[in-house]
Amino acid sequence: MAKQTVNIGAVANDGTGDQLRNAFDKLNDNFDEVYGNSFVTEAMLNDDAVTNAKLGVEYTASVALTSGTNVAVDTALGDVFTMTAGASHTFNFTNVVIGAVKTLEITGSGGSLTSAFGTVNGSACTFNKIGGEYSDNAAKQIIQIKWTSIDNAWYQISQIAS
Repeated sequence: MAKQTVNIGAVANDGTGDQLRNAFDKLNDNFDEVYGNSFVTEAMLNDDAVTNAKLGVEYTASVALTSGTNVAVDTALGDVFTMTAGASHTFNFTNVVIGAVKTLEITGSGGSLTSAFGTVNGSACTFNKIGGEYSDNAAKQIIQIKWTSIDNAWYQISQIAS
């Protein structure tokens, strides 16, 4: 069925538009067409319709962070954040949404620098460690964080196996 357009007339109440019953009949037919068409669902969900090319940068990009004592991480800008540690640092996150998973890849300086978590969207957050230890002596390590709410996250630290 082709889309049916409701004729609303040239100006309000000029008598040239569709009668109310006919107008709502067209609307119902249009809705039946949309909701009854499995193509709409299939086009959105099936046949690899969602590809990396269609995802936003928050799922596909890598962002280099600048080392410092307070490191700002805008989670809307990327999925993986890289940094070479040059100071003991605290990560402060912005644009965090529930369900987000972000990866921090940190190259150690070979010293005794520390890594900590600060705020999320400007407020306090509980960071629950699942396992692993941060080591500035590690050549590289990743910290993966999952937000289960805006003020609650779980994280794991992993290092390259030797």
